[in-house]
Amino acid sequence: MNVSIMFTDTSVRDYVISASSVKECEKIFDMIWKHKEESIKDLCKQYDVRSKTEIWCHYQLSDKIITVMEEE
Repeated sequence: MNVSIMFTDTSVRDYVISASSVKECEKIFDMIWKHKEESIKDLCKQYDVRSKTEIWCHYQLSDKIITVMEEE
């Protein structure tokens, strides 16, 4: 007998990154994000887990708030 269960992760992580420029902060965040996502993909492949990802990036720079949404 096989069982399938859908789990939804709704956690929120805030990263405060200090660097010499916005571009450098984005680069560091991208490295963190890609490392996390690749680790998850590897485990999903290993255990034949189907997943769907909706990505919301929300960051604040001075008085501007920027939100970006992507789907994989």
